[in-house]
Amino acid sequence: GEPVDWQGRWSLTQAELAPVPKQAGGPPIWLGTGADAGIVRAATHLDGWFPIGPDVDTFAQRRQDYHQAVTRAGRSNQTTGLYLTLCIDQDPDRADDAINQYLRSYYNVEPTLMRRIQACFGGPLEEVLAFVRGYVQAGAEHLVIRLVGDHQAALKQLAQHRDELH
Repeated sequence: GEPVDWQGRWSLTQAELAPVPKQAGGPPIWLGTGADAGIVRAATHLDGWFPIGPDVDTFAQRRQDYHQAVTRAGRSNQTTGLYLTLCIDQDPDRADDAINQYLRSYYNVEPTLMRRIQACFGGPLEEVLAFVRGYVQAGAEHLVIRLVGDHQAALKQLAQHRDELH
């Protein structure tokens, strides 16, 4: 938002760069990590921690580690999120197969490897909601959900049952 001069491939003289951040100080910066040192770095220097899984018990313990590091760093208002891969399907085996195919094609590695480090779940809506609710109850404050399968139907189902996640 302030005028700047810059000499490079394109030169700027008293140009204002936009868009400006929506909030003072810019957007929050989070670190995605599961390593001890990364959790401490996120707690000490950044605005939040973004783990990717792999299960609710590990998330709950690591979240506690993160908040202890935040306290040791003399900081507050740090937050956590979580990245979940979900497939809603009445047939749990078909849902798991869909997730495995997705992980294999997206990461080009065996799904068993990705499932060791990422939270994934497939099955009937009620079971998917229970899986997500477990993370919410363990303290996840923000959720990023990747849907595998029929995205429109899954989005509609999640939206209709959103209140059941709290």
